[in-house]
Amino acid sequence: MSSAHKCFGEDGYSNVTIDDIAKAANVTKGAVYHHFSSKAQLFEQVHELLAIKLSQSVMATLGSNDNLFQAVRTALEAFFYECRDKTIIKIIFEDGPPVLGEERWREIDRQNFGGQIQAVLAMGMQANLIKTHPLEPLTNLFNSAINESILQCMRAENFELTSQHYIDTIMFLLLGISNVPSE
Repeated sequence: MSSAHKCFGEDGYSNVTIDDIAKAANVTKGAVYHHFSSKAQLFEQVHELLAIKLSQSVMATLGSNDNLFQAVRTALEAFFYECRDKTIIKIIFEDGPPVLGEERWREIDRQNFGGQIQAVLAMGMQANLIKTHPLEPLTNLFNSAINESILQCMRAENFELTSQHYIDTIMFLLLGISNVPSE
């Protein structure tokens, strides 16, 4: 699996063959096909495991932060930090949607980081920290903003500086729907 991750992350789905993966893993092509029926199935497994790892890594940074807005900022900073890894960008954000299909890609996201966005928004509404609004469109809006922000940071000359601008903007949007008086 790590050889497939490395191949897909470095060369992209369309430039990798099962032969490349087998060679990198030092196994036969038949051994790869014994576990996966296709390159697409192998890619989906790599993508899903990477999404889980990314989500767990971000959530591990939160600890016991009682301030919802600070917890969100911490999670965003961790997410953007992890996404500096070009293999994450390539596998999850660039190749994921066209290879897996938009619906499957979103399903995996909802089970991981995207689902955490929805949980945080729901928690904020329940605690009356965020104005009540239909959860699904709000989640989709924030998730889309975060995903697009990652792609913009990847294209930027200075990922770190650009990511801080996007994190600040996402927090500005979140605070704009909050019930917390601005200071």
